[in-house]
Amino acid sequence: MKRIPVMLLATSVALPAWAGGDPSDGHTHGPAETVPMMVDTPRATAQSEDFELVAVPVAGELRVYLDRYDTNAPVAGARIEVESGAFRAVAREAEPGVYTVPGDAFAAPGQYPLSITIETGTTADLLAATLELGGAAAPVATATVFPQWAAWAGAGGLFAGIAAWALRKRQRGATA
Repeated sequence: MKRIPVMLLATSVALPAWAGGDPSDGHTHGPAETVPMMVDTPRATAQSEDFELVAVPVAGELRVYLDRYDTNAPVAGARIEVESGAFRAVAREAEPGVYTVPGDAFAAPGQYPLSITIETGTTADLLAATLELGGAAAPVATATVFPQWAAWAGAGGLFAGIAAWALRKRQRGATA
């Protein structure tokens, strides 16, 4: 019975750390903070026994990420050729495992079948993928951050409930 007050004290001391303490004074006067959520970026993916590839349109170019399928290691020094309909371009290596081609041909919404030829010193492969670009950009969704005061109110309610339970149990034990 003497352990309950000690446990309640330990819980009340440890609770702020567990609840993710706030470095500020803990209150705000504005509306609840919103955080932008991740929005899926259009991309094309392909893989073979040797390679794994992701192509993403970024700022007027098509960025191609190439790695080894079995080790996930970036493939540096490869020759990559990208074809889509009448479009044909040789990719330029921006950094190890990252290649770029001009992306003007992929500016309009639609589906673009890609044929990607990869040549390294020891391996050659042909990968097929489809890049699907939607219409106008959708507005970015937001999520409301759980207010700090709500976490403290919940923790306080839990603490008060445990304390009331302990006191009631103690009073029943004294009268029996």
